[in-house]
Amino acid sequence: MIEQSKLDTTQQARPAKRPAGPITRTLRVLYIIAAWLFALGVLIQTYLAGMGIFVNASWLKEHSGLGWSLAELSILSLILLFPCRFPRKIILLHLLLILDIIFQVGLVSFFHGFNLPLLTALHPMNAVLLFVIATLLAYNTLIWTRSTRRKAGA
Repeated sequence: MIEQSKLDTTQQARPAKRPAGPITRTLRVLYIIAAWLFALGVLIQTYLAGMGIFVNASWLKEHSGLGWSLAELSILSLILLFPCRFPRKIILLHLLLILDIIFQVGLVSFFHGFNLPLLTALHPMNAVLLFVIATLLAYNTLIWTRSTRRKAGA
């Protein structure tokens, strides 16, 4: 009997989750678009790197410029992340993405500056990891958002 009364008071203490309002839903859609654009941007980065290696080295300037734009997009997306009220898994994936972006920049800036080409050569390999993290983030965000919409509509 005592156990049941403890359970009842615990359940009453937790507030019910309220459905997301129109602003939150709009921010979630914007975040999903930004997440998929980031993943697409990593693919375009790979193409630009190939153009810089096989066509003309001037393409590497475009590769670098897009890389910095993607870094800025990840920071802007971070600002959207919290008002969207995403679950911890999505927040952690986004933070992992940002850490990997910092590592990616460091592979070129830091290791190249110290003339460590064997470590700098990890830059294209890490791009694959960036793409995987970005795609997982975008996909999980989309699936979670769809599932919360279904629950709210039911």
